[in-house]
Amino acid sequence: MAIQPSILVVDDDAATRGVVTDMLAVHGYDVIAAANGQEALSWLDAIRPDAILLDLVMPVMDGFEFLRVHFQHPQRRAIPVIVLSGVSRNDHRWVQVPSVRVVSKPFTEAQLVAAIEAECGHIAT
Repeated sequence: MAIQPSILVVDDDAATRGVVTDMLAVHGYDVIAAANGQEALSWLDAIRPDAILLDLVMPVMDGFEFLRVHFQHPQRRAIPVIVLSGVSRNDHRWVQVPSVRVVSKPFTEAQLVAAIEAECGHIAT
């Protein structure tokens, strides 16, 4: 039996988390969800997902702060992060973000799955 790749979905919008979770489940991914960056960091103390899907605009700890903390941690920085956001690339906060794959909102299921496969090399079905 194949091991299901795991994805940590970080988005403050419950509807978006639900839609993304459902999309990925259909493709064989095991999904863990967090409502903000701080909750995601707590999950990362317990699990090591194959990739992280990250919204940028969230309360408590936004995606920009999450990325700063995430990439400072030696063991975590190897986990690929895919940013799912509508934040313009002209926003000054992007200057602080390490090179990450970005999937602009709104996105399609095919775009989302292709980004995950490109980042982690898993092809779940």
